Amino acid sequence: MPGMGPPGGGGGAATAWDPENLLGAPKEGLIQRRMMAKQMEKDQEFAAAVSATKDDIRRQVLLRRSQRSPPDEPSELVEYFLNSDAEDMEYEVARCRPKLTPAFFKALDAMIGAERFNAPKTALVSAAGAAAEDSAAAAAKSEERLAELELLRQYLEEAAEAVDKAVASTSTAVERMRKLLTSPDKKAMIIEMAEANEIDVPLMDLLQQNIDGAKAANQPDAAAFMEKVKAAASKYLITAAPAVGVAAMPSAPAGLVGAGADKATSPGGLILPGSAAARPPAQQQQRQQQPDAAKSLII
Repeated sequence: MPGMGPPGGGGGAATAWDPENLLGAPKEGLIQRRMMAKQMEKDQEFAAAVSATKDDIRRQVLLRRSQRSPPDEPSELVEYFLNSDAEDMEYEVARCRPKLTPAFFKALDAMIGAERFNAPKTALVSAAGAAAEDSAAAAAKSEERLAELELLRQYLEEAAEAVDKAVASTSTAVERMRKLLTSPDKKAMIIEMAEANEIDVPLMDLLQQNIDGAKAANQPDAAAFMEKVKAAASKYLITAAPAVGVAAMPSAPAGLVGAGADKATSPGGLILPGSAAARPPAQQQQRQQQPDAAKSLII
């Protein structure tokens, strides 16, 4: 209508003309906020895709492990380890720990001795032509097999020792947690345990498992109680050095399993001497699974 337009009659001014301030002050940064919102949506989609990929990989690993069954015969168990993936070695050692007896290591030593005795020296091979090539190939294969067995024995011995110490540490953590939770004076008990270096990572992990189990079992009071105890004890947590007698599980050596397609490998799946170094295996989850909600607390 005539006379209702803004002063000056400019088309651009009409969009900002608000004499009664009905629209409020103009807001700046609308484009930036929209771009940020879209970026956040993309980040959420990316995070969801990454999580789904991790879940798929985890399911594949669990399926692969469930499809394998460790044998009882020592020589077959040796081949079982040699054909295991690098990321499964720690799991397989823990699963097969009862089979890693002195008799098994004695049998493995016998296999190493036999391979060392039968390994021909390439310098002594004097045949000519195709026979010489075959003999040299057999000698190289025998030497590679000997190196594999020696490396496997060293790894299994160290890994088995680490498993034993980890089991002992977990058992003592249960006793320490029971002592802490049943003590009438929690503060005094925490100080006493701190002086004895008994507050360590296994104890904290066990407390957290019980907290998660209490929440899953719909026991908020018990969960809140243990959270307070855990928070108080965490102030004295030992992180600079592992607990006495606890050894970390050694990683699979570079020469053991997990060889890629671009590397020279033996029939057992090991990286052969002189080939490229193996890529470090993907780290597996080290947290124990949360206890079932139907199960009682570990105290």
